[in-house]
Amino acid sequence: MDQIEIKPPNPEGKSSGSLHFRYIVGILVAIIIFLCTKNFGNQDKLANALNFALGLTSMVLAILAIVYAFVANNAFAGTVSKIVSAAESIKAETVQLDQSLRKVEAVVDSIPKSLAKIEGGIDKANQILESQPKAELPPPAKQDDAKVLEYAKAVIDRFMTSTSWNGIKVLYFCLMAAKEKKPYNLRDWTTKDPSLSFDYAYGFLVAAGSAGFVFLNDDNGVVRIHSLPEIVSERLMVEVNNRMTSGVRPKDWAAQVKIINNFFPMQAIYERINRAEPVQPANPPSV
Repeated sequence: MDQIEIKPPNPEGKSSGSLHFRYIVGILVAIIIFLCTKNFGNQDKLANALNFALGLTSMVLAILAIVYAFVANNAFAGTVSKIVSAAESIKAETVQLDQSLRKVEAVVDSIPKSLAKIEGGIDKANQILESQPKAELPPPAKQDDAKVLEYAKAVIDRFMTSTSWNGIKVLYFCLMAAKEKKPYNLRDWTTKDPSLSFDYAYGFLVAAGSAGFVFLNDDNGVVRIHSLPEIVSERLMVEVNNRMTSGVRPKDWAAQVKIINNFFPMQAIYERINRAEPVQPANPPSV
């Protein structure tokens, strides 16, 4: 480990700064003594040289003073010119601002008069409208109930025949749930049926509800089915019966219907379909 050497203080109490100060003072004193003892009065050439140097210096300083005064005067004149120009610009802007303020005041003063004219025009228009005889609208044309029912049946028939099997299952689930009058979570059903996804079932249910085929309350997949129109229920049962008893139905359809029946064991209308027995659609459950 390196040792730190501690030097003792200067025993004489002197430093290098005080030594330099003594050198400078000594040199200056020697120069002063030399100048005092030198006899410059008897040297004419030195006096003439000093007079010439002083005169030349005075001339140079005078020329510099004249040039500086000229330059300073020009700079001051330019500054004054800029100040005058700025003042004139400010004055012009002030005049324009004053004119604009007067125009604004005139417009503000004219607003009440304009509002009064508008109110007068509105009153006149109301008077004219009130003075006009009121035209009675013709009564709406009566619709033929038979034609409306026929059209509704045609729409429902087309919907049932063109809907996929999964869509029919969703409607069948709604028909069974409407009898219970309590909420059901669609995920509890779709997780048990691998042929049907929750997204498809939920989307189809929303579309069917928008079309008026199902009346329900929805809470993010938890639905309470209130009812299905009777005409929809009857046609749905016929469609399920036709598809289940057709010879081209897949073998797993019966198992899919059974999954729905397990949710509603007391309302399993199509339990006999699982045993390949035809179902008569004449007596649908009242919903």
